Amino acid sequence: LILRERIWYIVVVFLVVFSSALVYTLSETKVYQSSATVQILRRDLTPMPGVQQVAESEIRSAEDLNTQIKVIESTTLIRRVAERLKGEELKQFLAPYEKAEKPHGEAVFVSETINKNRKVIPQRLTLVVTVAFQHPDRILAAKIANYFVEEYMSYNKGVRDYDLAKAVDDLQVTVDTQRRKVDELAQKLQSYKENNKTVSLDQRKDIVSESLKVANLEAQKAGVALQSVEARLNQIRDYRAKGLDLTGLGFIAEPKLVQELQQQLAARTIEVSKLRGKYREGHPDMKQARTSYDQTKLELDRAINSICDQVQSEYNTALVNFKARQQELEKQKTESLHLEALGVEYSKIEREYLTQNQILQGIVARKTETTMTSNFATQNARIVDQAVPALENKPVSPNVPLNLGLGVVGGLGLGLAFAFFVAFIDDRVKSS
Repeated sequence: LILRERIWYIVVVFLVVFSSALVYTLSETKVYQSSATVQILRRDLTPMPGVQQVAESEIRSAEDLNTQIKVIESTTLIRRVAERLKGEELKQFLAPYEKAEKPHGEAVFVSETINKNRKVIPQRLTLVVTVAFQHPDRILAAKIANYFVEEYMSYNKGVRDYDLAKAVDDLQVTVDTQRRKVDELAQKLQSYKENNKTVSLDQRKDIVSESLKVANLEAQKAGVALQSVEARLNQIRDYRAKGLDLTGLGFIAEPKLVQELQQQLAARTIEVSKLRGKYREGHPDMKQARTSYDQTKLELDRAINSICDQVQSEYNTALVNFKARQQELEKQKTESLHLEALGVEYSKIEREYLTQNQILQGIVARKTETTMTSNFATQNARIVDQAVPALENKPVSPNVPLNLGLGVVGGLGLGLAFAFFVAFIDDRVKSS
């Protein structure tokens, strides 16, 4: 009855709302969106196998990927893209914003507008990132999206080139310093042989010297191994003394079993938390969840204790081996002194010379690799799809079907609401 009596209220309100939505939709400036996609590589493409990278740039985790995304979103890239807009392109970019206020200048306004209309969308479970840009000029929107991808790759290349150049310079300084040290040792060795006339001792002490070198090298290796294991053992003791979680240590949290048990324990914790909100502690489901949590916690503790026991065992073995190597070294030293009393100082200088010369060769090889790497262009990303201009009849804004649909639904809703409101406030007598 109300609808029949007040149909014109509904019609008028509907026409007003729908007409407003239609006028707004038709009068709004069309905005187009273009997208370029870039694939971030897990590691740089190395042109020569075996050549190591100077800077660490591997994508190993979500944090590394998010770091690259933040680089794309950075103010530096926005500024570099803004600087590429010159002449006619800049006029086309600013054309839709002629009436906008620019309190901080045109350059700042351009950067802020680019930042507001740019979107960086990582594709889930991939290393592909989409860079989208919206602008009333569909051709310019595609250009700016491509500019972002190009500037991202150019920025990464510039960072790598700078790191490589700096590394080459630093290595050259190290090579020069080390070469001077080796030359000084060689001169000292020759002077000692000439002054003490120990040239004939060379053949006599070859066997002993060789044994001494081997023993010395083994002792150094045993010492390094002992220090490494002892450091891990001290970390475990320190964590236990402070009551800290041992999984905070990388070598304990790294094994696959510990990681799986940690994940299971986290899942059990969430399950217990959820059940606690529904049941009491005596409920069977709650008891079962508690039992699963305790069992997983016990297995995790066992796995951690097993690793700790293994570290203790490795320490004991390394200590025994270190002492044995030290004893062997002392034995060789005593024999060397006994047989070649005159060649002790000579052997010392010679060993130092050989060690420093080996270090020099390693540094030179590293410098050569770094120089070779710097001569090749490496990238940690590649363009998958370049942005192309959107179709002229497919702007992202205004959304005509959505706006008109909202106009129809809103008009009918407001019209019905208005008709029932008028009927509610109408207190006239309508019947006998």
